[in-house]
Amino acid sequence: MTIKTEYPFVRVKCNPGIHPPIFQNPNKNLATGFKEFLNTVRTLDQKLHQDFILACHHYARAVKEVGVDAEMVFIRLVSAIETLSTNMPLDHKDDKLEKQGVTDLIEQSTLPKELKNELKTVFDVRKSRKRFVRFIEKHSSGFFKGGNFKAKQLKIKRANLGKVLNVIYAARSKYLHAGEPMFLSQPFKGGEKWDTDPTAGMIIDNRLFPAPKKVTPSGTVETPSQKLPYAYFFEGLVRQCLLNYVKANSSSLGGSMSQQVFAFGSNMCSGRFRDYGVSPEGAGRAAVLPGHRLLFNKKSTDDKSGKANVAAHVGSDVWGVLYTIPDADLDKLDKGEGGYRKVRLSLRLTDNTSTDAWVYIAKKPNNDPALRPYTWYKRFLVEGAREHSLPAEYIAELENIVADQDANEARDRRKRALACQAEA
Repeated sequence: MTIKTEYPFVRVKCNPGIHPPIFQNPNKNLATGFKEFLNTVRTLDQKLHQDFILACHHYARAVKEVGVDAEMVFIRLVSAIETLSTNMPLDHKDDKLEKQGVTDLIEQSTLPKELKNELKTVFDVRKSRKRFVRFIEKHSSGFFKGGNFKAKQLKIKRANLGKVLNVIYAARSKYLHAGEPMFLSQPFKGGEKWDTDPTAGMIIDNRLFPAPKKVTPSGTVETPSQKLPYAYFFEGLVRQCLLNYVKANSSSLGGSMSQQVFAFGSNMCSGRFRDYGVSPEGAGRAAVLPGHRLLFNKKSTDDKSGKANVAAHVGSDVWGVLYTIPDADLDKLDKGEGGYRKVRLSLRLTDNTSTDAWVYIAKKPNNDPALRPYTWYKRFLVEGAREHSLPAEYIAELENIVADQDANEARDRRKRALACQAEA
């Protein structure tokens, strides 16, 4: 067969601005905790399980369209939510027409059966939009973060989420049923932390999207914006909803709502966790992080001493404690571990089995050779290792760590007052 070659493929470098979470963050791994995720999905009721797998299918198809067809990204993400929101309950506050018993009125009418079915379909579609909005509002906890931004009008807040979701749903429906293009936010360098672009109006596929108008004293009618947020904003929102949904529905059936965390530094001492307000589930277990070595090259912003860190090193192992931390306490731990980032690594347990866990690694290691831990910090490691029965040889290595005396006597007394004993 003759292959036409007059139109060769054109390959260009991908614009990293189309989806910053994937293309611009080298440390971002959207598959972290995959094993635990699958174990959680397995605990779902069979009816929920099938719907959730279909929702994940739509989500995966949406991610594959990133950089290929931005409109299809939104279509697939909306479908992912609709798959799970069909049974979302509505009340009269959500839909006043539902309270009036529209379905009953249609049935009692003398209209032909075909027309009755058509009217029911119209109201079902109307309710599906309400359910779509309510589902995301219910399951989006943990997605919106605070902070100061230079262009606050380009950040979407939880208070405005309902309006944004209605715009997305309407754009999806018009695209599928009326062939209308979507008013997409256009990525550009410098706007990666925004949720929408700063444009007011635009012409897309010969369709004019005017800038929104506000009500004025002269009586100008308000026209809401039809602009959609960046696809990566909606993708992250849908992903958070899917994860929250499976956790919420698996917990009532015996599923897990916790994370495994490997402590190799001061957190081996259970008293440190209590000081954070973190309550591990059960006692910690001895575990080893292979192919790494223990360092004290994370400089504290508070007391300027060296804090524990791990780095890859062939032939070395770091012993520590594997804790199970409730999801509700994980944010507290994150705040307590300022200057660290969570990385998913494989551990080896004392029975020679393996498991994955979060490991806190310093974001900016400091190479100052004079950087050392304080003696009270060293005590946390030694007593925490004894508390969890780590190997005697490793405890001896910890005891030989060179440490400095803290000149702040009040802080030294306060830190030494924390007991490294698991609460009964």
